[in-house]
Amino acid sequence: MASIKGRDTKPEIALRRALWAKGIRGYRCHLRAIPGSPDVAFTRWRVAVFVDGVWWHGHPDHFRPGARGPYWDRKIAGNIARDARVDEQLKELSWRVVRLWDVDVLGDPGGAASQVDRVMNEQRRLGGTG
Repeated sequence: MASIKGRDTKPEIALRRALWAKGIRGYRCHLRAIPGSPDVAFTRWRVAVFVDGVWWHGHPDHFRPGARGPYWDRKIAGNIARDARVDEQLKELSWRVVRLWDVDVLGDPGGAASQVDRVMNEQRRLGGTG
């Protein structure tokens, strides 16, 4: 597990390249001052973007409880619970959270960037508060 990358993964880089191609700038990567250290954070507009691995974060099509034993069931359940906790903490701080599956980003980086852009536009209209 030590060889599993926690940052600057292929899906994250694909998303950042797609954001850049759409002219979307002003983000910070892995900002530790924000709960969950989002993969991409737009601090001005309070938008936190996470690119979640389908297996590690329990996507129903890719993780089947019981298939790999109780250790992994607990591990993935803990990840899912942590994600929910982080989402709630960010919402309490008036942040909007965008969670994208890594396979969706890799399959359509432009579509993922458009999804982030839609949330950004909503936040701009609200003045940066959720």
